[in-house]
Amino acid sequence: MKNRIKKYMRNIPSLETLIKDVEDETKRILDSKKSHAYVEMQGKIPVNQDGDLDTDRPDIIDMDTFRNFCDFIRDREADFNKDDIKTLMGFMPSLTTIKKHGLAFTPLDHALFIAERIGGIPTDRYTDRHHKKIGDSKTNAVESIELATLLIEAMLTIQDADIKALTVMMLIELIPLLEEWRDGIDREEDEAIGEDYDKKILNTAQSYGIDTSLISRAFELRNAHLEKVKPQIDKIMKDKGDTPTS
Repeated sequence: MKNRIKKYMRNIPSLETLIKDVEDETKRILDSKKSHAYVEMQGKIPVNQDGDLDTDRPDIIDMDTFRNFCDFIRDREADFNKDDIKTLMGFMPSLTTIKKHGLAFTPLDHALFIAERIGGIPTDRYTDRHHKKIGDSKTNAVESIELATLLIEAMLTIQDADIKALTVMMLIELIPLLEEWRDGIDREEDEAIGEDYDKKILNTAQSYGIDTSLISRAFELRNAHLEKVKPQIDKIMKDKGDTPTS
């Protein structure tokens, strides 16, 4: 089973590539004045079937907020700190509204996209500071671990169950890596997703006082996404002349 999982994960395009594709497509849709989402929202007030104001539907402000969220994460990469968490949380109402209605992508795609951006903040900060030679390695790792715990605390307060579960899981799963960097340990290769890896995430969650049922929910969402994209990955592998995943 574990070997099949490793083989499957080895054939999947890198998560960074997949997320970059989603980000590029989202920006294209939001910026295009010919897109359905732009035309529908531009200059309009969302109303329900009775003609009353529907505050639950996304509008042009939500779309702009989504774009600003992406820019904010990218621009603050090396300098993100605990004071930025308040700004980050200010984006959440619009992000959850867009996710709920699945503009351009499914709600799960949106939840994964948001979780990836937030979940990667601590390690992205460490990596960017390392490449720019800002600070020393141990201090950067310690600060990133502190940042991860503060982000987890913030994410536990949001209402959207999918974004909450996925974001907390992605923050938790990278803490052991940050701890290795703090202690000067070099990991030679990434671990594949599998039962042992999932158990490691659950153990880390427990050590940080996180309800493991939340992490289990994230695993279910992640696996549902992998099942959905598997036919697309198999087609890519077939077009390349490689053996499809099993």
